[in-house]
Formats: sequence, structure tokens, C-alpha cells
Amino acid sequence: MACGISFQKARALIEACEQAGSYVPRYCYHKKLSSPGNCRMCLIEMGFPRLGPDRKPELGPDNKPIINWMPRPQISCAQDVAEGMGVQDQFSAGEGMPAWRNGIPAHQSSA
Repeated sequence: MACGISFQKARALIEACEQAGSYVPRYCYHKKLSSPGNCRMCLIEMGFPRLGPDRKPELGPDNKPIINWMPRPQISCAQDVAEGMGVQDQFSAGEGMPAWRNGIPAHQSSA
């Protein structure tokens, strides 16, 4: 979500994505239940701003923070929103099904 939307602390990332207008596929998630993250359908790419020597986010040519993306996808149902977090799912990235979702059984995929 490169849209600069504010969310409550301790809010599940999967709910924040939905509030921002980006539905993240899910199978085992429900906001009133614990989030075991077993199905792995809600995988997203996430990262945090790159910090300079002054501990402030470095800005790119578009004057937006440069995001250091995590090397592996994360489950959005068990991750809480954090300040400065960058998020991409298969829809916000503007691509089709990400290659890392290929391991999800076909009966669980919603693409």
C-alpha cells in the first residue's frame, strides 16, 4: 500500500489492506478468531523504510521513502500494522499471481 493511509496500531495487516481497498485472499483468517496463519493464502510483500545515518527515512526521486523489502513473503493475518510499513500484494504490485504463490494448493487459491 503505497497510498499513505493511517491505521490504528495493533490492527491486523490483512484488515488494513482491505480498508485501503486491496483485498488479500484468505482461507483460515477471521477477525474474531486467533490467526494461526496455517493456510498461507494471505502472503504479501512487506518492508520498512531505509534509514539514513540520521535515522530518518531516505527518500527516492519521487520524494517517497525507499522501502527495504523483506526477502520472503509474510503472512498478513498475523502481522500488525507498523509505522512506515510498505506493503504489496499481487493486485497492488500490478502483476498477476506472484511466483511465490505457486506453492499454494489450487483448491485454496482464489486467483
